[in-house]
Amino acid sequence: MSGEDLLLLFSEFVFLLLGIITTVDFIRHRNRIRRDIAMMFNSIAIPVTAGLLGRVITLPQWIGVLAILPLFAQPYLLIRLIQYLESVPKLIDRLAFGGLLFTLAALVIFRSPVPPVITLLVVVYFVVIDGYAMFAFIRGAIVTSGVVRQRLRFAAAGAGFLAVTLGVTGLPILIPSLQGMTAVTAQVLAMISAVAFYVSFLPPSWLRRLWQFSELRGFLFAISDPASADSTSVVTTYGKLGQTANRAVGGMISFILEQSPEDHAWRIAYASDDHALDMTALHEQSSALLAWQTKTSRSVRREAVSNEADRRLLDSVSAGTVMIVPITLSDRGMGLLLVFLKSTSLFPNDDLELLFLLAQQCATFLENIQLVEQLQSYSKGLEQKVDERTAELRQSEERFRSIFEQAAVGIAHRTLEGAFIEVNQRFCDIVGYSAEELFGISAQTLTYAEDYESDLKHVNTLLNGAAVSYTIEKRYRHKSGQPVWINLTVSLARRPNGEPDHYITVIEDITERIQAEAERHEAEARFARVLDTTAEGVITVDMNQRIILFNQSAERIFGYSAEEAMGQTLTMLLPPDVVSRHDRFLREFADGDDIARGMGQRQRDLAAKHKDGTIFPIEASISKLTEKDQVILTVFIRDITEKRQAEEALRESESRYHRIIDNMLEGFQILGQDWRYLYLNDAAARYGKMEKEALLDHTVTEMYPGIERTDMFASMQRCMTQRTSSIEEFEFGYPDGTSAWFQFSIQPVPEGISILSIDITERKAAEAALLGINEALEQRVAERTVQLQATNKELEAFSYSVSHDLRAPLRALDGFSQALLEDYEETLDEDGQEYLTLIRSESQRMGQLIDDLLDLSRLTRTDLNRAQVNLSDIAHEIAAELQRQAPSREVEFAIEDDLWSCADPHLMRILLQNLIGNAWKYSSKQARAHIQFGRQREQDEWVYFVRDDGVGFNMNYAHKLFGAFQRLHSMEEFEGTGIGLAIVQRIVHQHGGTVRAHGVVNEGATFYFTVGHESCA
Repeated sequence: MSGEDLLLLFSEFVFLLLGIITTVDFIRHRNRIRRDIAMMFNSIAIPVTAGLLGRVITLPQWIGVLAILPLFAQPYLLIRLIQYLESVPKLIDRLAFGGLLFTLAALVIFRSPVPPVITLLVVVYFVVIDGYAMFAFIRGAIVTSGVVRQRLRFAAAGAGFLAVTLGVTGLPILIPSLQGMTAVTAQVLAMISAVAFYVSFLPPSWLRRLWQFSELRGFLFAISDPASADSTSVVTTYGKLGQTANRAVGGMISFILEQSPEDHAWRIAYASDDHALDMTALHEQSSALLAWQTKTSRSVRREAVSNEADRRLLDSVSAGTVMIVPITLSDRGMGLLLVFLKSTSLFPNDDLELLFLLAQQCATFLENIQLVEQLQSYSKGLEQKVDERTAELRQSEERFRSIFEQAAVGIAHRTLEGAFIEVNQRFCDIVGYSAEELFGISAQTLTYAEDYESDLKHVNTLLNGAAVSYTIEKRYRHKSGQPVWINLTVSLARRPNGEPDHYITVIEDITERIQAEAERHEAEARFARVLDTTAEGVITVDMNQRIILFNQSAERIFGYSAEEAMGQTLTMLLPPDVVSRHDRFLREFADGDDIARGMGQRQRDLAAKHKDGTIFPIEASISKLTEKDQVILTVFIRDITEKRQAEEALRESESRYHRIIDNMLEGFQILGQDWRYLYLNDAAARYGKMEKEALLDHTVTEMYPGIERTDMFASMQRCMTQRTSSIEEFEFGYPDGTSAWFQFSIQPVPEGISILSIDITERKAAEAALLGINEALEQRVAERTVQLQATNKELEAFSYSVSHDLRAPLRALDGFSQALLEDYEETLDEDGQEYLTLIRSESQRMGQLIDDLLDLSRLTRTDLNRAQVNLSDIAHEIAAELQRQAPSREVEFAIEDDLWSCADPHLMRILLQNLIGNAWKYSSKQARAHIQFGRQREQDEWVYFVRDDGVGFNMNYAHKLFGAFQRLHSMEEFEGTGIGLAIVQRIVHQHGGTVRAHGVVNEGATFYFTVGHESCA
């Protein structure tokens, strides 16, 4: 659908919506105005509906003609709406009616097509009438305000744009070349006209409210003018209401009537003009009296007058319509607002609603004025009493203010919601805020969130009367963000009737005391943590030896909990045989001058008793503290059971260590810094051909003269001075002239150096013998290499000879066969020709076999030239060449990109040509074959593969695949020599890789290969 069609459809939908809504509105209310509005918009909606139906179904021609007839009545119906605003000139009224008759007559006479001149006259008829309607709506908008003005503006826009739309539609009659240009313009203008009519006659409720509130706001500003607040303020307010009402609905004159409460007589409180009003009509059963009694707004039109009283009321001011609005409050009526219109209103409901809002706001304003006057009267009587009490309170307040401001504590008054009413300077100093800042925040702002629930509980006790005040210690948040600890006292002040009024808060800054207590508690906690984490048991007793401190390590050592031990005597932890001796020691220490002493100097072994009765060894010390003539003793105890066990284990280990070293087959010796033997085992003495006792306490240079000139001694000296380890082999010369080979492991030790020696004399002899054998083998390998090189040269010569000597007869055989076929074709019968053809074919196949054998033999003599090669590019090139050779085949190649490998590029091309070529060949019977080349990871190695979906093979014969001339398919099925896979295997093996195959009959085959682990870096 084009944009032009969308515009047309939108405008048609809006006109159709206007027709439907105005029709529903007329059915609900059934009055003349709504009927005329519905007829005007349905004159457009009926043709639109027919047009929309015609797009969906085919309608008979007569239905289309009937549907278009109401459209020609639109100007006339629009003029009927104008008559509700003003009197329409007879010329316009006759023109509208005559144009309607002329249009209908032309349609009946000419039908289709209508002559251009007649069409142009119809267009002029529409433009003139709609244009006049536009100006009429504009005049109505000028003399009114509020909702009516807004709606008449949009009605003028709708009529004006509709006139322009019809004018643009008629232009092509005069200027045919504009036919294409005016279509879209006319549709845009029609859409705007439809929207303008919609906003005018059927505005959304929110938009009507917005217009009403705008007018109402202006009225409120007007009556709120301070210049009106005088003795004539009621009259002034009525005057502004009447003026605003006239302007809002286009009224010609307005009255505000008031009824006397004594005799119920009506009087005019305000009149916008000097017209006389028939007041007698208000006492009969008129619409005005009914509106006053029911407190509902009413609109009375002359055409719909139902009683004589209403007619007399309208005649008294020569009006066509009167709008009656009661001015009421919730409990009583204040008066009636009467607005007379020369003709009538297009929007009576909206006008009445707006007038009702204005009247209600006026009533509310007047009531407020009355209340203010009453309050002013009361206030004059109170002023005298206030002046008297003020003087008394000022003196009291001055005394209170002096006490309040000079108090040493912070004092504040707070509302029940927590807002500060009054604070003294000390309160400001404590929290860091000025008084002005505190008045802008609440007490909750100063309170920490975690303290709020506790505060709330205390406040509730005040509110429910359970307490008259409470005192707590809590934190306030200082302006700087730091916490301030305060002692808070809060009491509740109540009104004379007992209702809570406000809080009185007194605060004292206790931050320094809280910090000091916190530091003390932290020190005590830190001391307790130290006691609990120390490895020693700490036990404090008084002079009666009763336990007053028992830390966690003491619990672990003795098995008692602190609760069990506290208050018990220290003797419960001592073996029975030392109790009396220990008691004397404690008394002697308490009376002495020492403040600390180790325990057990006279008797080295100390012991204690576990909860289960076990006696165990300990180490202990004691300290003394005197507080107020009271001596407190603290004993520090360490359980040394494990230490004793470790010492015993160490002695046993050293003994076992010496036994092991003494029985070692390897020699072990320790030399001191002065090169004296400090220790050596039996093997070391045996290797040195000396007695152990003869070597100990002697230097190595004394026992083995000349050793200081050997490489072995240089290594020992390097280890002694540089403290570095070494493992070396040396030939050691004995004083008797003999020698032996040893492996020495020389390590630095605190005493000097240690030497671990192993006799390797026999191994050295074996190495010498093996060296001789290796030399003989190398000689034999060199001789065999010369023989193999000669054999390879002979094989090369043989290969060349075979190639040359076999090719020549085969070429001759092929040539003579071809000559016989060409020269004796007519002589030979079909069998003879077939035999010669077979001879040629077999000779050519024999030549291919020879070529393949030569290629296979050359591979054994080819040197590898490894380089980084892109296997993916090679595979793409081979695939492209195969496609060129057989363009009619449908084969889908799936080649993984960027597969690089370190290999010989030339050999890799031969390998892939054979594998991809085989896949191409053995998948040739598939209608659409698939060939894939890629790689996968297997046990930390990249494995390449070529896969096809061809005929496959039986895995029972897989061992034959890579043998020369081994074929799993006959020549009649697939051509070939059976050498290709043998060449593949030879190339893979040259690279140090592996190759394997997997196949399933009629499901395809996959060949896997690797190219070794060598790097090209």
